[in-house]
Amino acid sequence: MFDFRYHALSLVAVFMALVIGILLGIAIGDKGLLSSARREIERSLRSDLRNASSKADRLSAQVADHTRLERDLYPLVVQGRLSGQRVGLVALGKLSDYQVSLVRNALKDTGGRLVLLAVIAQPPDLTGVGARDSGVRGHPLASDPRAVNRFARRFGAALTTGGPLLTRTRRAVFATSSGAYNGLDSVIVARTDPTGLTDAQATENRAFENGLMQGLNQGSDPLVGTETTSTNPSEITWYRRHRLASVDNLNQLSGQVSLVFALAGASGAYGIKSTAQAVLPRAASGAGAG
Repeated sequence: MFDFRYHALSLVAVFMALVIGILLGIAIGDKGLLSSARREIERSLRSDLRNASSKADRLSAQVADHTRLERDLYPLVVQGRLSGQRVGLVALGKLSDYQVSLVRNALKDTGGRLVLLAVIAQPPDLTGVGARDSGVRGHPLASDPRAVNRFARRFGAALTTGGPLLTRTRRAVFATSSGAYNGLDSVIVARTDPTGLTDAQATENRAFENGLMQGLNQGSDPLVGTETTSTNPSEITWYRRHRLASVDNLNQLSGQVSLVFALAGASGAYGIKSTAQAVLPRAASGAGAG
């Protein structure tokens, strides 16, 4: 015998079949109703598209106005902030023409001059640097990370002060370079996280980079680590660990303002990433007031 649950399920199935049949009958029998609904939907979608397009045009115009205003105000904000300053751009790993152009754009109207461009390989080839040139006695540099670290400290200090050590060893340290080698007032650093190194190379590279930053930090000259919004992985934590001010959005106008004020002495991490302490140095908010 059929129990009640089976009977109830049979009734539900019959009811659903009837409903589906009715709906199908309406869909098949009333093509005019479907056509009318379709036209209404099309009109609604066209209206939404026109409204969205109009809104996009307005927003685009506002962004363009904002961008023009920023560009017009930029010279007023940074004008003369780095008057007479000799700036060096030192890359650890790689340096693109794009990075150089961003730095040059940032320095316009500041009175500062980009006098040195240099790229240091990771690690640099120090096999030809002897004790006489490096000033570090003991084992050959390439086989002794402690000696590499000591030499790098001396080299970092010489970058800002100039001197014979820089003259004697720059060709070994710099993979490429151009400009002046007789001292700097500030240094911009652009680092790329090294990949594909053996354990020995990684140890040597770490010893050199740590020593270089220690040498640069011996003086009081501003040091600024830079990257763009697309840099991945970010180097900001590395910069902060080595006591550099940092800018994580050099490809944006606000990042270029931050770079200028950091080169003028502002310390901190600036930009739009989670590692930033602020978008701009506090001093920038009063720029142009005096």
